[in-house]
Amino acid sequence: MPTFKKRVETFWEWYSKNSAKFYAKIEAGKAAELAKPVSEAVHKCLPGFSFVFGPGPDEQGHSFTLTGEGKPGYLLLASYWKEQAPKIEGWTFHEARQPSLLTGGEKIRIGEMEFGSGELLVRPLIHEEEELLGLDFWHPNFPDCDENLRFTVFNLWLDESLGELGTNTWVGSAECKDITGDPQAFPIFKLKAFLDYTCKEREWEKLPPHEAITVYQIPEPTNEFPRSDTIAGNTRVMDLVGDFLNSKGNMADPVPNLGAKFIYVGIDRDRFPKGDEVNFREEISEALDKALRENRSGEMVGGALGLSGGYVDLVIYDGNNSLKLVKQVLQQKGLAEDSFLMPFADPKSE
Repeated sequence: MPTFKKRVETFWEWYSKNSAKFYAKIEAGKAAELAKPVSEAVHKCLPGFSFVFGPGPDEQGHSFTLTGEGKPGYLLLASYWKEQAPKIEGWTFHEARQPSLLTGGEKIRIGEMEFGSGELLVRPLIHEEEELLGLDFWHPNFPDCDENLRFTVFNLWLDESLGELGTNTWVGSAECKDITGDPQAFPIFKLKAFLDYTCKEREWEKLPPHEAITVYQIPEPTNEFPRSDTIAGNTRVMDLVGDFLNSKGNMADPVPNLGAKFIYVGIDRDRFPKGDEVNFREEISEALDKALRENRSGEMVGGALGLSGGYVDLVIYDGNNSLKLVKQVLQQKGLAEDSFLMPFADPKSE
């Protein structure tokens, strides 16, 4: 299987050769003709991802968006894909779905029912400490819908209003309830303006989800499976850590068929200087991250300390070449004999 690095290179070679043709088709109002060939290319190079064409900044030029549709780990890979993008005149590239410019007249049709952005109501609940919004939502057609359809409609309009990153960054919870006539409720097409005002007024600032660090603690570490001795850690992909721990080390590959791997370096706890364990791990993490990034071969995504080991979490994009870089760093740090490499995913699932 080609590595993810190679897949990304192949995609950009193909896109660069065809970008002028794509641009002309869209300008001529024939974007629908691109659906099949572009879908085939994305599926071949980057299976599991979806794409969408859209306008460029300030309605100038065009954009191409790659999205993992919220699946754990995919946003990191899409961010790497964007970083490798060549400069192509007239084109802007995004690693996640962008907000749409909603006016209230837009409709989504599902089966025989229509759901308009001017009819779906939301009522924001501000969670100050977490810098998050909770959202109650309702549509006049919801009495005739089951719960799954209600949340499908809501999530579609939420992504259209805030975009993929905006939704993941600022929305912490959602509840379907009849808020008809509530003076604090308003149509969802106005949600982005409300969020922008709230962030400015309350000085809310956050990194996007794939750059933000989540700190976690494990109340009862064990020795039941590899890395179950974890006491505390931090990560840029909390879903990955959660799935690994919940599956007791038998997690399925989160990014199958893409040539990328989430792995971790385990280091004997006895090698950590007493009282300076965190700084020691950070030193190793930074060295590994630097070596991988400089070679466009991977990056650090977190780490942890356990009862018997310390861990550095990585995503690698270039197969054995990435592993070679990791081993070189460990050798330079004098840790080759006191460390090991393990995949997050159970090898039997691959």
